[in-house]
Amino acid sequence: MADSVDVNPQHKIWGTTTSRGYKQTRTAGFISAGLFGLTGILILWAVSHPFEGGHGIAISLAFLWAIGAPVWFWYEYFFLYIGEGLPESFELYKHGQQLSIAIWAGLALSLGALAHSDVFKQPEKPCQQTTSSAQPSAPADRS
Repeated sequence: MADSVDVNPQHKIWGTTTSRGYKQTRTAGFISAGLFGLTGILILWAVSHPFEGGHGIAISLAFLWAIGAPVWFWYEYFFLYIGEGLPESFELYKHGQQLSIAIWAGLALSLGALAHSDVFKQPEKPCQQTTSSAQPSAPADRS
């Protein structure tokens, strides 16, 4: 395949490194990497403390990742790329978004599956029989 501006990652998506789109996308990348690491730490804690708030943390993380990333993709496209992205870079931009969506979907689905897995189920307690000193009463005479 010939080198094309549409798919060549060496070409720019944003006009300049001083553009608002470039700066916000770069900042969002650093924040996302930090949140990804924090998510890993919180999930390790949640799994090791499943009945001390861990289940709530796992559900909250699944919810935040399921909602947060699509909101960012929407914002980036409609408020950054349309206004400041280079028109000839659309295929490259779209390819980057598709890769990001694959990572996001894998993370969100994994968190959701973990939050609803047996890891957070309370262990079954054996039934306890209570002993009663009361004697069963004699059946009533119904004659």
